[in-house]
Amino acid sequence: MKKRWLLLGCWGVLLIAAPSVSFAQSMEKTSAKLYIQQKEWDKAIEWLQKALAKAPEDAQTHFLLGQVYAEKGQLMEMVQEFELSKKYDTKNKLKKEKKQMEDMVRHFSGKNYNEGVEAYKQQNFSLAAVKFLLSTQLDPNYTDAHRNLSVAYQLVEQELRKEDPCADCVEGATKWDAQTLQCVDNNTGQPASKPCCCNKEALPDLKNRIIATMETVIKLQPDSLVHTLVLAEYYHSHEDYANSSALFEQALQKSPGNGKVLARLADTYNIMGKKDEAFKMYDQALMADPANKDLLYNFGQMYLNGNDYPNAIIQFKKLVDLDSEDFGANFYLGVSHLKIAENADKRARDLQDEASEKKKKPNTAAIDSLKAVEKQHSGEAVPFLEKATQMQGGDQPAVWTNLGIAYTRSGDTDKAKAAFDKAEALEKNNNN
Repeated sequence: MKKRWLLLGCWGVLLIAAPSVSFAQSMEKTSAKLYIQQKEWDKAIEWLQKALAKAPEDAQTHFLLGQVYAEKGQLMEMVQEFELSKKYDTKNKLKKEKKQMEDMVRHFSGKNYNEGVEAYKQQNFSLAAVKFLLSTQLDPNYTDAHRNLSVAYQLVEQELRKEDPCADCVEGATKWDAQTLQCVDNNTGQPASKPCCCNKEALPDLKNRIIATMETVIKLQPDSLVHTLVLAEYYHSHEDYANSSALFEQALQKSPGNGKVLARLADTYNIMGKKDEAFKMYDQALMADPANKDLLYNFGQMYLNGNDYPNAIIQFKKLVDLDSEDFGANFYLGVSHLKIAENADKRARDLQDEASEKKKKPNTAAIDSLKAVEKQHSGEAVPFLEKATQMQGGDQPAVWTNLGIAYTRSGDTDKAKAAFDKAEALEKNNNN
């Protein structure tokens, strides 16, 4: 996060300085200015409000009231009065005051932004969010403040999720304070000992804030690819795949042919069950980034789950060629070969059963061909499954079971028995 430092003139002098333009002053305004000189801010507010009751469209009175609110730290009230001052200064008489108003707003926006940065450094993310929020409210076009606000919100969300689901919470004992972004004790108003007890109210509130803030950043910088992807990934992490895919599509319009965006859109379509769209995106993504290991793995999985084992083998083989130590690639490459072997064996048995039912001579040539396919792919599965057993993750019973099947179909019964025994021992160990 970067800081925004603002160098301003001594705007506070205006509180006791004469106005730049001559105005007929009411008794109320004269009294208010006296209290301003004496720094009695509450009295000054009282008399300025009385002045506005008589002349509600007096631009200079709104300006003075905004300055007094600034002295009291009531910054949103300051902004409101400044806006009214600009609105009612129809003849543009307060040129100098307008410049001062702009400087003051920017000063306080920058001041709160910098305080947010300091709170972030101290890992006080709730306070950081509060400060960044005020900075954006004072300066709605301050993109950095909006972006840092979304980050702070997400970090508050992550801290609450660490203990979710929360145990030993007493109903009604705590509440979510949306002003301070803290879970507080209902009796004392102090921060609760278990912040996650407010998650039921806090997490939806934070999610809405994060999305709204990110959307604002995108509006402020509509051509930014990064901001669009950040929101897409946020939706994806919360399993909102419809909104996630829509934003990935927008990102693709901003950066046509971007391999990473194509890959994420393909993955999202896959999760959504949009297989045709996913296949199309995977093809485009691999053309843009043929060495993307995650992409090859996911594409292989999609073919495997769709029972398209030859194409699954192609993708997993590409991945093994890129990274021979990838456990998933070796294991699922072996499994894909086994699936072809299994299908060939089943088809051969079906042909035999059909011939038997019809009392006809079986088509031995077709059966022998299928048996050859079974043996070939079983044999091709063995080295990849053996490799998988030697890698991290190779102590899973499923790995050894599949290896035992591959040995069995290849005709190596001794190794098959040893593999099945290993799988059984691992299963027993996992259950203990």
